[in-house]
Amino acid sequence: MKKRDLAHWHKGKYFEGLLMFAQTLEESLFYYSFESYKMPALNSHFLCYDMLQTAYGIENKILMDGNFVPLAEEFEEIVHEDIFVKKFISESDSLLLERDRNGNYYDAAECDLKAKISHYPQVARFLLNICEVQNTYLQSVYELLNANIFVDSLTTENRSIIYQLARSMVTDLVNGGYSKEYIYLTTINFFFSANREIKCSEDELLEFFNNFTFEKKDYQIIFGLNKRAAMFFKHLDSMEVREPMGEERKLLNLQKKDVYVAELEVESIDSYSAFEGGYDYVSKALALHRINQHEGKMSITSKAIVKQKISEKDIEKADIISLASHPMKKQGNTPDLHAFYEDITLMDKIDVPSSFFRAIMLHAEALESEDVSNQLLNLWTAVEVLIETKRDNTDRINAICLVLCSVLNRSYLYSQINQLVCDIESNTDIKIDNLFALSGNAMFDKDINKVEKLALILSLDIYSKELDSLTISLEENPLLKYRVESFSKYTLKDSKSIYEYIKRHERRVRWHIMRIYRNRNMIVHDGQYMPYRDTIIENLHFYLDTLMDTIVEYYHIGLLDHESIYRNIMLEETEHYIKLGVPVKTPKQKQNVIQITADNALELFFNGYRGNMIKNAISRIAESKKLRFSDGLRRLPEEQTEENKE
Repeated sequence: MKKRDLAHWHKGKYFEGLLMFAQTLEESLFYYSFESYKMPALNSHFLCYDMLQTAYGIENKILMDGNFVPLAEEFEEIVHEDIFVKKFISESDSLLLERDRNGNYYDAAECDLKAKISHYPQVARFLLNICEVQNTYLQSVYELLNANIFVDSLTTENRSIIYQLARSMVTDLVNGGYSKEYIYLTTINFFFSANREIKCSEDELLEFFNNFTFEKKDYQIIFGLNKRAAMFFKHLDSMEVREPMGEERKLLNLQKKDVYVAELEVESIDSYSAFEGGYDYVSKALALHRINQHEGKMSITSKAIVKQKISEKDIEKADIISLASHPMKKQGNTPDLHAFYEDITLMDKIDVPSSFFRAIMLHAEALESEDVSNQLLNLWTAVEVLIETKRDNTDRINAICLVLCSVLNRSYLYSQINQLVCDIESNTDIKIDNLFALSGNAMFDKDINKVEKLALILSLDIYSKELDSLTISLEENPLLKYRVESFSKYTLKDSKSIYEYIKRHERRVRWHIMRIYRNRNMIVHDGQYMPYRDTIIENLHFYLDTLMDTIVEYYHIGLLDHESIYRNIMLEETEHYIKLGVPVKTPKQKQNVIQITADNALELFFNGYRGNMIKNAISRIAESKKLRFSDGLRRLPEEQTEENKE
């Protein structure tokens, strides 16, 4: 979460609700946002598209019937829980009720898979039509936001609804065709521009929504070309190829003499989407030409001049738009010192399996590819290489889901609290170490870290004063206040709430992995994919990075067999569930609810996990010896102390 100056905001009674909406929008769209807080791939509106497309794929033998299972589960949950569906479609959960030939009602959710494949697409089409009549879905989101932001006293329920709706709004706009960059810049310019007063009124929320009318406009796009590309493009009727004017040469940074520009017109709902459409068109044209020529000397610039055409003679001021940052080429998940230590160790010190090196080569190829579909295929293949299953295993995708979910669950709650620590310390003057020390409670080991300290503050009554102090300090950070309240009142309440939180994450990750797999199959078999393709590639990248990170951690302690690594992780997961009172041997029995105490809190929360132990050890060595980066490269690999062997 990024700290923002709020001096231009009026801090009246609606301040907290509107600011939470704005902060949630920015966080969902921000490029370096924490993975769990990025925009969801789907909402109830676009889940209907996914269901209809999957049913079509099954009917035409493109997809197997099993692809419908996770979709049906997700659809059933949305029917019962989604805010829009409950408010505007069916409050009584009657959407999935059907009648037999005698007129008797039955619940389609209790039918077999074949019946669901037949029935659910009909319900999805009905929902889809409701959502899209006069843009009902987005209009309903606006009405619900208005009703929950502008209240006299904001409750936890109001905050939860604002959070869910803001994220759903982003999903709807992106999947509906708006560029993520356009939505992000519109949000920043509207809410966080110092020269724009925010009075926290209902009119301002309406004004913000009016930036997204889905009205198409005409844009003029100008790309730079080299001479070889210009020779080809000048034969296309859809664009004009000419020499650049002085200002165009400067704006596009065209330094060579033999350069040209291609000018084409694109109809789109925002300038960034217009750029993407124009770039996609010229890229396809070059790819088509290369089928015959097989040469790569033709090129276009990765940025363009974009102008909105008001009329034939009236054109707005030009914007310079570049390709969106490569979704794969974000800052790595490991600091430089850690990365160099791991690189040197894996190349020279550990005899790692060949499958690992095959996977990292596929990862590297994905990093180099500009085509998102190719990135997805490479990353998915890397996952399959690392999670080996037998060739004749027809349940391969479920085996992959089982391993990936266990790997991600291992660090999920710890990562959530860790991110909350980072956000609190970067957005307020509070330091968790100092806050924890205020209680004077000496019952815990001095070695516990910030993540563990915050978890204890959020969960134990003995830290109620510190929790109150933290909550008060977050008055100008309603999104963080909401998270603190959610963890303290609900997630970290007892063993049952912790288990439900982890299982909810596991269920959603499994649905998402299956969603990625369906899109992989669509790309391979008929070249199609869903509108959320660019979103799921970022999720898949995170899943693979986490998997590799975990594997490397085990390599350093001497365990090199992948199957044994995964078995150990799943064993730890099972033991965690047993600690949480889950009757794993007798699943029909009720869970034994265990209250959180000072003695069991950290074990119930994290099951002994304290972050990647190799990285933690390297960090402690670097901290103790005050190593500079250059020193670390020279000295760390030789310093095989007991501290970095743990």
